[in-house]
This record gives sequence, C-alpha cells and structure tokens, in this order.
Amino acid sequence: MWSDIDYMQNYRNFLYDDQLAFKDLPKFIETLHGQNMKWVPILDAGTAARPLQKENYPEYLEGEKDGVFLKINGETFIGQVWPNDAAFPDFFEPKGIKWW
Repeated sequence: MWSDIDYMQNYRNFLYDDQLAFKDLPKFIETLHGQNMKWVPILDAGTAARPLQKENYPEYLEGEKDGVFLKINGETFIGQVWPNDAAFPDFFEPKGIKWW
C-alpha cells in the first residue's frame, strides 16, 4: 500500500527511495532510452511544508529564510496539493527562480 512506504522521503523535492521502492530507477530509465523512449518526470513546484519537521527539511527552511515562497499579507502562503501542506516558489522574483 502506498501509504505504508515513504516513496518520496516525506514528499521532499527531488528525493526518492533509491534503496527500496525505486532502487532500479536508473536502470529502468536506461532501458527506456535503449528502446528509443524518453522518461519525463513531473516537476511540481509545491514544496512540502512540515511545521513539526522543519528542522529535518533544509530545502524548505532555506526557501523560507531566503523569502522565495509566495506570500499573502507578508506570510508564506501554504496551500494544499499532493504533498498536503506546501509552499510555492515565487517565480516572479529572481531569487525564487534561482532557489528553484
């Protein structure tokens, strides 16, 4: 069952379980390329926001410290998407683009 395994390391950007669930991902991609196919990952800008685990997620903390996320009334906007609570880079700000 999907909820029993942490496939994406708590929905953190660009991280996945390379020891168990997806240990053969590089080989799979190589096989696709060998068959003249491409692997196209989905990139979602929603960055998991875990208030109780902030100390464990440096990417979120870095973005929060640098002020790269969308804000409403001066506070980071937290929306609900596939990783549940998520902050979104402000792509209208050069620092948001650089951070992403």
